[in-house]
Amino acid sequence: MKKSFLIGFVFLCTSVFAVEGYKDIYIKSDRDIYVHTIYCGADLSNLSNFRPSVVYTNTKSIEDGTYYFDSSYGKFSTTYKRIEGESNSIRLRGILKDGVTSKDKMKKEFCLVEKNPKLPKTLNGRIAKDILKSNDPAWNKTMKQFTTYFGKPASAKGKYLSQK
Repeated sequence: MKKSFLIGFVFLCTSVFAVEGYKDIYIKSDRDIYVHTIYCGADLSNLSNFRPSVVYTNTKSIEDGTYYFDSSYGKFSTTYKRIEGESNSIRLRGILKDGVTSKDKMKKEFCLVEKNPKLPKTLNGRIAKDILKSNDPAWNKTMKQFTTYFGKPASAKGKYLSQK
């Protein structure tokens, strides 16, 4: 029994953490920008250790691929991947810092990216999606507020968005 549990556990961890193939995703300022507040942590069975994170997209949901941002803590890339057999509300995230590209050096976590009725009500309430309309006259002011706290998303390789 213990042996089969161990084999299953090793298989689950190795197959879940295999972040293979990705596309670079850049944010376009002439389109609406969605600011997703998500929660990430290392162990799905211990949601109390999940911490908030923010992802900028031009889409209503987080796509599989790599997003780049520049924050006061440095430049990061975050790669998201759906987990086969799991709800779309859970994704695998790999984080790299300061231009490192080796998948072996990724910090890997699970992320709750959408509300899910199986999650605790308080956690579900914190998973949010704000939208910054491209035609909003206060776009520059609002974008500056977001980027001050959460970092600037990449608009192209090595270029980071803060204002239009």
